[in-house]
Amino acid sequence: MEIQARLQQQYDNLEQLYEENLASALSLQSTLLDRVLPDVVDELELDSDQVEELRDWLGDAESVFRLLKRHRFTSSFALEAASDILIWRAKNLPREYVSRENVPLILRLPPGAHDFLGRPILVLRISALKGASEHVKEYLMEQAEDLRVQLAKLNSVNSSESAKCPILQYSLLVDMQGALLSDANVDLPTWYIREVVPRFPGMLAAVLIVNYSWAHSGVWNIMKHILPDSTLSKVFFPSQKELHQAIPPSSLPEDYGGSLPKLEELFRPPQPSSSTHVTPDEKSYTNGEAVRAGPPQVTITKSPKVSATSQYNPFFGYPVRLSPNQTASSVPSLYYGRQRKRDLLRTLALLWWEKWKKRVAVLFALLAILYLIRRGNRRFPRRHLIAYLPLLPFPFRTLRALR
Repeated sequence: MEIQARLQQQYDNLEQLYEENLASALSLQSTLLDRVLPDVVDELELDSDQVEELRDWLGDAESVFRLLKRHRFTSSFALEAASDILIWRAKNLPREYVSRENVPLILRLPPGAHDFLGRPILVLRISALKGASEHVKEYLMEQAEDLRVQLAKLNSVNSSESAKCPILQYSLLVDMQGALLSDANVDLPTWYIREVVPRFPGMLAAVLIVNYSWAHSGVWNIMKHILPDSTLSKVFFPSQKELHQAIPPSSLPEDYGGSLPKLEELFRPPQPSSSTHVTPDEKSYTNGEAVRAGPPQVTITKSPKVSATSQYNPFFGYPVRLSPNQTASSVPSLYYGRQRKRDLLRTLALLWWEKWKKRVAVLFALLAILYLIRRGNRRFPRRHLIAYLPLLPFPFRTLRALR
């Protein structure tokens, strides 16, 4: 079954579950607001702002439905889990959200971008995890809460429409370009699945992995043993044609064959305003007159070349270059513009030599010794060599006595 048909089937099943169990979700929501929340407030002695934040989460009927679905629509299990989530949110989620990462790890495409089923799109670049700070866990918790809030706002705007089922999930586009096995951090996804996913269940409808090659098979083999079966069933490796069937090109950045601007342009950080600081050179233009100056000095920066076997090389086996304006989100480009076979053969030969050079050196040394011995036997026949035995050490004189 093709990817588009599978996504459509999953969507239809989810819509049917929502219609059949909406009443149970609303009943659970009422119980949580009337009975569970007051107990949590008394237990933790929360202030009014914290109570309002917890009440806001409980007021999100879609989140309550996703929680109920995670526990197979068993209200008692969902009720217990919701109580734990309330305590967790009060203790772990920050009161004010502050971006702790210079490079966004999870990118949410503009509101007009959506898949063929109308779901918003997220982009995760694995290469961005290499530059993640020590606060990445707090950042991911903030991101999960922000994504939940955005879904709730989107559904509140669309509530006037005649849609049967609200938007419950995102489609996630995972870009593997630049991902290396040496950079794979098993602890982070393990922590995320154990700590974050149970508190924000069912928010992903599909995980579409792009720019995947044989070099990433090691990373995927690790992830297969970490991800639960429910998540693995949502993972797809689409071709470009299948990707454009799942997500229209009008909703994709240019990086993935779409018509939207590139990711770096969509999520470019704002430049500081020129009015906040005026340099001496800029002051010469404040009176409307340009100061005569000499020709501008142009500094030519040579793009550094990265070794073909470097751990920072996303095209392992081929030399790449770094742009002078390289950022943490940028990906190095091929040094010669393409993957040449001679570069790959050179890398394979280099790796073979690094592994076997000692044994090869010993082999050549033995061959040289055997050659010299054979050459010596030709120049000095055996009967003449016996005359030199008295000059040899004791074991060789013993051999002569035995003869």
